[in-house]
Amino acid sequence: MVKILKKKTKRGDILEKAASLILEKGYEDFRLQDLEEKTGCARGCIYYHFDSKKEIAETVIDEIIKIKFADSWKDVYKGDNPVESICEMLDGLLLKGGSALAKNGCPLGNIAMELSHKDKFFAKKIQSIVALQISYIEKAINVAKDKGIVRKDIDSDATAKFIVSSIEGCIMTAKTFQDKGVLENCFKLIKDYLRGLYA
Repeated sequence: MVKILKKKTKRGDILEKAASLILEKGYEDFRLQDLEEKTGCARGCIYYHFDSKKEIAETVIDEIIKIKFADSWKDVYKGDNPVESICEMLDGLLLKGGSALAKNGCPLGNIAMELSHKDKFFAKKIQSIVALQISYIEKAINVAKDKGIVRKDIDSDATAKFIVSSIEGCIMTAKTFQDKGVLENCFKLIKDYLRGLYA
């Protein structure tokens, strides 16, 4: 009798499922047993790819969360009107993931709240992603200034930090109330603020 072997769970699948579990449970409550059950992969298979739970979380930050943030924001300054590009990004977040954000929160924000004060290594990784997002928005505002779309006196760095902080605050508040409507209203106010920068 020929024994049919299950196809091995790939590293990428382990990471995607780990990211989902970390978002759902938080890092502290995320267990490798949960990952085994979700992937159907034995502990040995997981350890073949990763040395520890911490390494899995680090890799989720580097290879999933950071890449998603970079891919989402990297071109925001390239449109005819970068301010409207930022507004369209917010609309896209609502359309594609508003319900999930209101239910689970932002993966990066959740990890930041849970781990930044406990682990300097995690804190540095999280800071690098936030800094990347800020840099793309700052570049968008600078391009808008150069095109005469927004006022020249706008502090691009401070404004970009305010926008990122506002986005994360909106998501956290929506998660607290488990209400997508809170997120919609809050994002509308961010868009109103951005459009208030017009020259």
